[in-house]
Amino acid sequence: MRPRPAPTEPIASANTQAEPVPTMAELRDDRWRAHRHYKAGSRLASAVYRRLCTLAADPTRCAKAALQMALNVGEKLKTVAFGLGFLLVIATAFVLPVIFIVGATAVSFWVKEWLPYVFWINLLIAFFILGPLSLIPPARFIAASGFLIASIVFGVMIWVCGLGVTYEAWGLGGVIIGLVFAGVGIVPVAMLAALLQGEWQALIVFVILLGLTFGLRALGLWLAKKVDQRAARLSFQREMKAA
Repeated sequence: MRPRPAPTEPIASANTQAEPVPTMAELRDDRWRAHRHYKAGSRLASAVYRRLCTLAADPTRCAKAALQMALNVGEKLKTVAFGLGFLLVIATAFVLPVIFIVGATAVSFWVKEWLPYVFWINLLIAFFILGPLSLIPPARFIAASGFLIASIVFGVMIWVCGLGVTYEAWGLGGVIIGLVFAGVGIVPVAMLAALLQGEWQALIVFVILLGLTFGLRALGLWLAKKVDQRAARLSFQREMKAA
C-alpha cells in the first residue's frame, strides 16, 4: 500500500497577526471593574427594591409621592406652555401688523379710483344739505351729526391717500415707518414724501382734505354746543312758565 503523506502545517501569512494574549494584570483589572459595576448595580437595585417596599407598606406615602410627581410634571408642562404662549404672542405681534399694512395698502389702491366720487358727494351733501339745516335751530342737531360724519369720511380719505402716496414714493418700508416708527401717522409722512418727490398736486389735495376734515369737525362740535345751549334755554323757559 502507498504510504499516507504526512500532514503539512499551514504556512502563516506575513499579514496574519496573532491575537494579543492578556496579561495577568489586565485580567485582574477587568475582573475588578466587572465586580465594581456589579456592586453598583446591586446597590441601585437594592435601593429601588427598598423604596418599592416602603411605598407598598405605606399606601398614603405612595399616594403622596404619586401626587408630588404629578405636580412636578404639571409645573413643567405649565412652564413649557407659558414659553410657547409667549413665543406665539410675539409672533402674532409681529405678523398681524404686517398683514394689516399689506392689506390696507392693497385696499388703498383698489379704492383710489372711487375717492373722487366720494369726495364730491360728501362735499355737496355737507354744503348744500347740511349747510341750510344748520341755519334752522330745531334741525341743528341733524347738521351737527352730519358734519361730524362728513369729517370722518374726509379723514378716512386722507388716510387712504396718505397710505397710497407713501407706498408709491418709498415702498412698504416707508409705510411701516409711517404707521409704526414715526409716531405721527401716515399722513404727515405722505405729505413729506409728496414734498420731497415734487408731487405738488398731491400735496394740495392733502391740504384741502386736512382743512375739510378739521373744519367740518369743528363746525359740527360748535353746532352741537349750540344745540345743547338751546335745549337748556328751552328747559329753563318751561320751568319758569311752570313756576
